[in-house]
Amino acid sequence: MPSPDEAVSDGYFNDLSQQLPDQPNQQQPPKSKRRGYVKELEARLAQVETLLNTHAGVEMPLNAIDQSVVTGDDLPDFGGIDPDQGRLMQEMRVGQSPPAADNSIPATRQPSMSETYDSQQPVFWEGDLKSPSWLTSLYFERVHPSAPILHRPRFLISMQNTSPFLRPRLSLQYAVWTLAASSHPKYEDMVDTLYRRARHYLERDEMSGVGEKMINLATVQAWQCIAAYEFKMMYFPRAWLSTGRTSRLALMMGLHRVDGPNIDVKQCLPPPKDWIEKEERRRLFWMSFAGDRYASIGTGWPMSIDETDICTDLPASDEAFDAGTPEPSISLKEALTPGGADSLSSFGSVGVISALFGRNLLHLHRNTPDQNDGDINGIFWKRHRQMDGIILSLLLGLPESLRLPLAVSDPKVVFMNMCIHTSVICLHQAAIFKVEKYQLPSKLATESKMRCLTAAAEISSLMKMSSHLDMAQANPFMAFSLYVAARVFVQYLKSRPRDDTARGSLHFLLSALQAMKKTNPLAESFIAQLDVDLEVAGLDELRSLRVRAARAAQAQAAETMQCPYEGQDGRRPTFGDSGLAQHSNPKTSRGGNHPSGGNFPPEIAELMAQPPQGNFKGIFPVRMNIASDTSTAHTSPQTLGSSDADMVDLGNSGVMGEFGDNGEFSVENNLLQ
Repeated sequence: MPSPDEAVSDGYFNDLSQQLPDQPNQQQPPKSKRRGYVKELEARLAQVETLLNTHAGVEMPLNAIDQSVVTGDDLPDFGGIDPDQGRLMQEMRVGQSPPAADNSIPATRQPSMSETYDSQQPVFWEGDLKSPSWLTSLYFERVHPSAPILHRPRFLISMQNTSPFLRPRLSLQYAVWTLAASSHPKYEDMVDTLYRRARHYLERDEMSGVGEKMINLATVQAWQCIAAYEFKMMYFPRAWLSTGRTSRLALMMGLHRVDGPNIDVKQCLPPPKDWIEKEERRRLFWMSFAGDRYASIGTGWPMSIDETDICTDLPASDEAFDAGTPEPSISLKEALTPGGADSLSSFGSVGVISALFGRNLLHLHRNTPDQNDGDINGIFWKRHRQMDGIILSLLLGLPESLRLPLAVSDPKVVFMNMCIHTSVICLHQAAIFKVEKYQLPSKLATESKMRCLTAAAEISSLMKMSSHLDMAQANPFMAFSLYVAARVFVQYLKSRPRDDTARGSLHFLLSALQAMKKTNPLAESFIAQLDVDLEVAGLDELRSLRVRAARAAQAQAAETMQCPYEGQDGRRPTFGDSGLAQHSNPKTSRGGNHPSGGNFPPEIAELMAQPPQGNFKGIFPVRMNIASDTSTAHTSPQTLGSSDADMVDLGNSGVMGEFGDNGEFSVENNLLQ
């Protein structure tokens, strides 16, 4: 006797051999009632077939799962998926057309609509139906504050919609859940599976037809989330390609011309329905623009988006976007004029600083035929002074809403302020390099060294102001700013090793990176590079227990580790040691990256987690406090018996300095004498 599910299969009632035999002792139901029931089912099945043939592969809601066919054996192991196996492709039969109905005795029943879509979902939906909603809430709590590219009210409403055409695309859902799960230790076992599912749906859309299913905002948003996750996890080759996909899709859909004139170019998207959708396009473009700049400044590789092609205004305030209240916007050109920063929003400021990073990269890497770096009146030095003036004008013109400590609770504002000082360091480190190379007047190098040291001290001070915040909400690329500032202190301490204030600031930045790596693995790459800088500079005592305990493991790791990307030299691609920061690298006696790439055995990693020891002044170590139920993770500053004088750093102590005859820079701090 067939099961109830088989009773509704296509062709069952058309096959008389499958009908129940007449039972003389049982009263048969009225024929008219049964005949009408069959016709109703046939009509419904015809509608299903029509829908499948018309919208093959259309994404269905999560609650459209045929639970009768989802068994424990069919469900994937949610703890992880072997990348060498094709299980992920086999367990999702999305977009396949159903087999043709046969009037003969069916060997197997025809898949239902939900089966052909995505009948085999991750196991936590079977046992814990609240997990998807928890991951969505976690995304808006920890990831969204630093990258608000989704309209939260509309996204949450669409997630609850039962219509398959009104729900977010599965690729976007999985990308959102991937970033959310990576920000909390409770869901760390799910991250890899969610990440692979997200990429599978994105690649499926790309290979469907001629690629027409990619032409939507959700696909760009999903690739943006995937690129951010891959950079965060140090999947640098994948991250570079995912960033390129994001920026190219944004350009293809005309997101760089949201507020521009209507010109005769291919239009892939219809006009926005309302101001919210228009603002969402702006935010998505500027986030992809920022990702394009971040990827290039850490590698020195070319950027995809040309700033001169942009005709999209900077994003409005988060409050106006969430409420759907139209708000005037300004262009990037207007924001960089004197007084233009007064109208900047917190998210708009991130777009501005990303543009400055891009200009700085072009300044350093795109030489002109008539460029004469040895002439202080040449093109290079004219661009240098122009860039320096723009940065100073922006820094002085920031409104109070974009300054710390007033806006310390906004991770975008914290990140933007750090990036401004990071751009100062990168600009003037290159100037110092040119002065030394072409033997220009030492006054230029003296001024640039002072600017670098002051900017590094400001970054340390800003980090101290915001160290009480949840590091999971911070922009992953904030670790780059800490890394660049730490390198300045390493250079300074090579000539002034007894300066306790500089030691304290450097030690604090190292502690902040150690705390940040627990929710942002990208910080580990910078820590590994700083370890080499400290060793070459003769500052082994600042390398902390982390390196002293792992020194024996480094030699073993260098012999056994093989990089899948760079031949057999045991190195892995790094981020930040080239590009804008290439001139901030302390002079070393050997080339290459950290031999171990920052990966150590578990027993060594346990020693790394211990707080560093040292009798230094001005130390504010940051530690990660994780509750017993691992439900929250946040950082909090702790002082180790520091006096008021000990807490003074270069950022607020009125630093006085000078360069001696030997070219060494010395700092005089009256408060510490």
